[in-house]
Amino acid sequence: MKTFVVFLGICSLSFFEIGALELPTCPTPSDSGVSVCQTSAAYPSACLDDAREACRGYGHHLCSLDELKAAFDSGVTTSYWNLLDVRDRDARISICQVGSGHRYEGDECFVKVGDYATWHIPNTPRPSTNARAFCCKNDPATFTYHDVQITIETI
Repeated sequence: MKTFVVFLGICSLSFFEIGALELPTCPTPSDSGVSVCQTSAAYPSACLDDAREACRGYGHHLCSLDELKAAFDSGVTTSYWNLLDVRDRDARISICQVGSGHRYEGDECFVKVGDYATWHIPNTPRPSTNARAFCCKNDPATFTYHDVQITIETI
């Protein structure tokens, strides 16, 4: 058991040396450890039905801002702007770059804790007409059936 713990420590250190984990294209390999992926096809931003259906096809769902924050916190980043589960908005898993001389307004940044340099998850009301989508893995205890979310809890 001690050897296993030491091995995990070595893997963790090598992860930090490698740097940020780039977002994979859907479907996400099961051994990637990443809970979010991006579609290879683009979908209309004005109606998210097609993007939601594409994510469902991978056993995922269209991501929320909270889920993109969790992905960033786990080391995932992307330079791409993709759709999320908010109509007519897109987001990026990255630092916001707000403040003097930068391109984002403070209200276009989801996480605003600490110094401007640490704010992350920019999201804007200016999406492309068609864009790729962020798909997040479904919690194994939660699934959707005929647009009704069902959660299974152990009691």
